[in-house]
Amino acid sequence: MHLHLTMSNDPVVNAMTNLILLLKKNMKNTILILALFLGACSTNTKHEEPTYVPVNLPKESQPAIAGYYCPMKCEGEKVYDNDQKPCPVCNMKMVHTK
Repeated sequence: MHLHLTMSNDPVVNAMTNLILLLKKNMKNTILILALFLGACSTNTKHEEPTYVPVNLPKESQPAIAGYYCPMKCEGEKVYDNDQKPCPVCNMKMVHTK
């Protein structure tokens, strides 16, 4: 396909002519790049579900003595007689040892 364009005195027409010639000249490269890009973006990629591995976490230990303790264990295994006062370190409500 040959494109025959004549030069004009109008600068807009000349600019459009030059643009058309440039696009025609680079059309093969543009099509090749587009084909490669679309080929790389294939939707045939295999998506595997992640494998979940069960984790055995140790159960939270409770103090051996009956009473109340801080759930954050700010003072380690320290046990109090009543739950009227919050933890002196973190100010959380005390929990019964059950």
